[in-house]
Amino acid sequence: MSKRSSRPTKAAKEHLERIKKKQKLTPLGDSIVQVRSDGSRVLKTMAPSTPSSSHVRISVATSSPLPLPTGASPPPSPDTGTPETPPENKDNNSKPSQSTQALQELVAILPELTNLLLMHEANVEANEECSCGRGKCLVSCQDCLFYETSCKHCFIDRHRCMPLHWARVWDLKCGFYRRHDISTLRDDYAIQLGHTSGTCRNPQKPVKFIITHSNGVHGTRVSFCECFGCGNRVHQLMRAKLFPGSAAEPISAFSFAVLKEYDIHSLQAKIGGYDYVFSLRRLSDNVFTHLINDPYQTFLRIARLWRYLESRLRFGQVHGIDRLFPHRPPGSLMVYCPACMDPGVNIFGKWWTCPVWLRHLIQMRITIDGNHQVSQFWKNTDPHDVALAMEYAAHCNHVKVIANQGRIQNQNCAKTGAVNTQCDHVFVMATADMQNGERYANVDASTHQAFKMYGYGDGKTENHRHCVPCRDSYDANCSYWTYKGKRFAASTYLSDQKEFVVKFEHGIPDLHIKGHKDDCMVVFGTPYQCREQGDSKRGNGLLWTIGAASDLLAGVEPGEDLPVGLDEDLVPVSLVTPTRMTQRISAPTGPRAKTDKTTMTTELTENIVGLDREDEEALAAADMEDAVPYDEGPTSAREKRNKKKEKKYRKDSWLWSKGTRNMTADQMMEWETEGDRVQWFRAEAEMYRWMEQFEIKHAEFARVISHFRTMSSTWNSLAESHESPGHTAYAKRHAMMYMDLAEDAELRFKRVGHPEFVVLAEDVLLHE
Repeated sequence: MSKRSSRPTKAAKEHLERIKKKQKLTPLGDSIVQVRSDGSRVLKTMAPSTPSSSHVRISVATSSPLPLPTGASPPPSPDTGTPETPPENKDNNSKPSQSTQALQELVAILPELTNLLLMHEANVEANEECSCGRGKCLVSCQDCLFYETSCKHCFIDRHRCMPLHWARVWDLKCGFYRRHDISTLRDDYAIQLGHTSGTCRNPQKPVKFIITHSNGVHGTRVSFCECFGCGNRVHQLMRAKLFPGSAAEPISAFSFAVLKEYDIHSLQAKIGGYDYVFSLRRLSDNVFTHLINDPYQTFLRIARLWRYLESRLRFGQVHGIDRLFPHRPPGSLMVYCPACMDPGVNIFGKWWTCPVWLRHLIQMRITIDGNHQVSQFWKNTDPHDVALAMEYAAHCNHVKVIANQGRIQNQNCAKTGAVNTQCDHVFVMATADMQNGERYANVDASTHQAFKMYGYGDGKTENHRHCVPCRDSYDANCSYWTYKGKRFAASTYLSDQKEFVVKFEHGIPDLHIKGHKDDCMVVFGTPYQCREQGDSKRGNGLLWTIGAASDLLAGVEPGEDLPVGLDEDLVPVSLVTPTRMTQRISAPTGPRAKTDKTTMTTELTENIVGLDREDEEALAAADMEDAVPYDEGPTSAREKRNKKKEKKYRKDSWLWSKGTRNMTADQMMEWETEGDRVQWFRAEAEMYRWMEQFEIKHAEFARVISHFRTMSSTWNSLAESHESPGHTAYAKRHAMMYMDLAEDAELRFKRVGHPEFVVLAEDVLLHE
């Protein structure tokens, strides 16, 4: 037996100590019973002391309890033991947070809050006469804040302008409030339309009507006016801020408030129409909800029309805003990015004189990506139910893949996804449906429509729009851009941008370029984009990395880690010299150590079921040197050998001949200088990229402020050109809104921007 095998290694001792500390040990004479967490026990018997060894022999662990020696008491069961108490919080002096403290203060007065809440359930004035003398105080309002209990006549009079508030009527027999609609308080009462006073000389017979408000669904009675000049039912409902459910003889309506609330909730909280309407029905009656009228189908139709109507008002189409922006397509309902280049709107002066090495200040940058999760299944819907803004959308039926969307086989989707074109400020410029994968035809249609909405294309020379440099980012740009110009030139729909698109700069996002080839990373990677930076070393800012790659590789010491990749995400790869590789290969086939079988009985041979991972690693590290080497393979040596004839002595690659070994002092100095040059150029390139981002933010801030001011001036012009008081007031309100946005952006710009860039002289641009 070797010298090492007669004594346990240091790692084995440490592992045994961890096992003793981790598991409970109960001494039983010359034996030790080890109780495991699952209830099984392991019996360890101490071997007789000998000069050569004092080790422990451990029997195989079993799931059944082992027999105990005579006279030994059984160990305590883990199930009946006292549970461990959690560790005490050392930071006992810490104070609760402000939110927790406020909650605790409210909990302290919870009984008082409960009494105050239940106070509204009682009517202590039920037997008293109302101040008007027309009845008892039996009616309270659920929605008014400071309403005193009154009679039903006073409630109707006080709610002339608030007829959709719920009335709480005290039940004298049962002793609690019941909720009623205002029309049930008096038999001859109905909500009178057509007059602000609430009275009409020629009222129509009251009709049953369903009005949906933000506090529930009301089944009420409405009386229309028949006076001369009062208008039809639609006119009277709209004047009362009630949107009719239909154009001819409507029997239902929706308040403006509930339509505005749903518009906000659906966009911000992502609440669907069904859940929203069902919530309104539960506000009416949370127990017998099925008895409440269901306006779901009508609500969807009206909410859709309301959003379209609001869009036309918000984007100025009702006021005729197209005549002030002739470069945009007529009838546009798109939200334009205030920071992107839009000559004549957010940038003025001779901006086209910007030098090439500062083109990032006036560059139009877009991103393209497809989403296969927004598919649409074939549905049995009305073919005549088209989008309300269809006349303002892009028609691409001539594209083959789009024209054949009705003949897709082996799918149940009318649309398999969508392709978005958006600016780098996350303003969506255009969206195209995908019919059978992410085809280039869909991407072309989305890109073409995006720049068409901003007024770019061949022959668009007003305000020097053709001088705006553009750059696109797409995960498949390495193959997409190759024939992009030919596709645009061959299509009658896309040909108006055939010369415009070939001037693009192309890139691939960092998230996707990691899966591309090295050539794609150099050509389309963002850090590698060639920038003409003028007389300084900013020209070819990151192309130095290609030429310096061999110098960087030559300067690596054999056995060190080589950073693979020239961008920011460097991956260290361990280098192995031929000598070290030969040692690794020959290590398993070395001479075996002879084993002394005379002391095999005193070896520590644990056989414990279910070791922890750290225990296994510790044992593996302890037994690494004594592991049986593997010298047999599944195939014979004749099949494993390399059949190619090789030289007896092979020369090492040049890779291993470079480095700091066997270098003179001058060579060492030259090698260090070369490494410093590589790191210096890399640091310089990173500095210029950060400087460009800093300059871009200043240019974008200036364009945002200019955009808001232009829109404010535009809405002021629209207000002056309309005679309708409603049109004029709406336009003035929007003009003031954009002026407030401009002032807010200017304050933020002065707070974070560079003083020399923020305060510029009149008619002086940033690049000047």
